[in-house]
Amino acid sequence: MVAGYLGAGISSQAGRTHPVGRSEAVFRLKTGVHSIEEEMHSTEINKIYETYAPLTDQEWRSDLVRSVKEPSIRGIAFPSFPSADLQRHLQGNSNEMAIRGALSFRDHCVGVLNANGASLSKDSILIDFGTGWGRIARAFMKDVPAANIYAVEPFDFIVEARKANSYISFVKTDPLPPLPFRDGFATHFVTWSTFSHFNQHYFDRWISEIARILRPGGVCFITTLGVRFLEDLKEAHRKKIDGQEIHFWIDLILKRLPYNAIDTAIAEVRSGKFFWLPSDSVARSEFAECFVTDKYISDKFSDLFVVIDYADRGQLAQDCMALRRK
Repeated sequence: MVAGYLGAGISSQAGRTHPVGRSEAVFRLKTGVHSIEEEMHSTEINKIYETYAPLTDQEWRSDLVRSVKEPSIRGIAFPSFPSADLQRHLQGNSNEMAIRGALSFRDHCVGVLNANGASLSKDSILIDFGTGWGRIARAFMKDVPAANIYAVEPFDFIVEARKANSYISFVKTDPLPPLPFRDGFATHFVTWSTFSHFNQHYFDRWISEIARILRPGGVCFITTLGVRFLEDLKEAHRKKIDGQEIHFWIDLILKRLPYNAIDTAIAEVRSGKFFWLPSDSVARSEFAECFVTDKYISDKFSDLFVVIDYADRGQLAQDCMALRRK
């Protein structure tokens, strides 16, 4: 299901004026039909890309961080930010820290893509899956025209994401496939801290759906929890016993994963198995924490993807797999 988009015109949010998102853009792209209205607004929609694509990464990072407090930079109305409470609810931090985290993920993805001959460009089509309030998609607006960025989210806070960033298209979907895109629609696909919370049924269904949407040679980045995270949990257990403060999310995991069970989990994950740690909540039993490595993907989805990079040594807050569509 695709929720209704904002209509044509100008939208003001938190003191910022933005060109408003394209009405039903997803459906037009599925059928290959582009309206005159969309063409008329493309220059305004893509203004961030056109301004920043020729500039350095450092200039982009600096200005995107500045946009937390400055609504207009270089004559461009930057996307605004949802409430700090909503941001913290979704990823545990907000504003400058949140956008710096998104930029770190963007920098990693861009580096891997450039090293593997799959760089982002004006012709790329990027999907950000499980976008939350849209911070990850925002970080890529230097690399891909906003008209070609689609941020996907099944939950209702996508409404706030749309209000904050009317340059890109936000697509409200169901928790399970399919997405409203044609086969081979996208060149690139990114998702942060989404697959790390799926049970195996959801995980496998969405990997297959990504394969359907990506064109041959397209690249997907997914972040996961793996062996490194499990090993860190052992240290967190010791800190908790010593009375030291630990992150509230880590504490929730420790309550469900006893110290003497961690080594078993590590062995299973290293062998290529999917390790699921169920939630103690009955509200959404399909979402909690899962642990996998690149071996799980290589063993189970070798007909669809080849793993071209696996960052599991602390380069990012979560491990990150880069998968190229066969």
